[in-house]
Amino acid sequence: MNLSRISICDCEAFRCTIRCIVVDSVLLIGGARAPDYLLRAVAGRVSYIATADSGLDHARELGLAPDLICGDMDSVSNPDIADLYPEAQVYRFGREKDETDTEIGLRLLREAGFVNPVIFGGGASGRPDHYFGILWTFERTPAPRGWIDSDAEMLVVEEGERFEVGAEPGTIVSCFPVGRGPFSFMSDGLRWPLHGLQWTRETSGMSNIVDTERISISVTAGRILIVRPFVVDSSSNGSELVYGTWRATA
Repeated sequence: MNLSRISICDCEAFRCTIRCIVVDSVLLIGGARAPDYLLRAVAGRVSYIATADSGLDHARELGLAPDLICGDMDSVSNPDIADLYPEAQVYRFGREKDETDTEIGLRLLREAGFVNPVIFGGGASGRPDHYFGILWTFERTPAPRGWIDSDAEMLVVEEGERFEVGAEPGTIVSCFPVGRGPFSFMSDGLRWPLHGLQWTRETSGMSNIVDTERISISVTAGRILIVRPFVVDSSSNGSELVYGTWRATA
């Protein structure tokens, strides 16, 4: 299958020659939502859109046609909405099951050949157990490529990969080792370098600071989860938001 992919690094702007991290699909889920125009930008450049439970409501409101619909449909506004998409594959499940709707969506994407999905939604909405459940998916192999909720962009970089992107000095980047060790990371452009440290599951790089207009993080062993909270571009009078790797005008 010839997949349409969006680069996580902004190659067009910086003409980088590194191995690009790519996204091949999106999974919309319930909970506090990622910004609509960011979702439109990414969903418009991948070849497969999946929804889990009330993620279907979000897709419909944005005019996105899902290719895959799944879940127990207990939080969607109307379960019959799925019938509006006759070309989509629909998988309905009972409420008593061994997987969450998000886990089911990720599994079905893998079975369809999409191995680099980004989760959209799932922000804090009164159910911290759901939030931890999503985080737990990044401990598994294969892990989702990323997660974008209402507050931040989270990105997985695997062993042998390098993430490089333009960044705004003074913004926050946090890094967490996930999956199985051992772990070894390198970085450029961060105030406190990631290399030379003894990384274990009991350590983290919380609230590091961007010091240059370009940063890179390389993984020589293990897997890292990079968290970049959303910030407002100070040069745009509050009208432009910097969503980690992507920029979109509000």
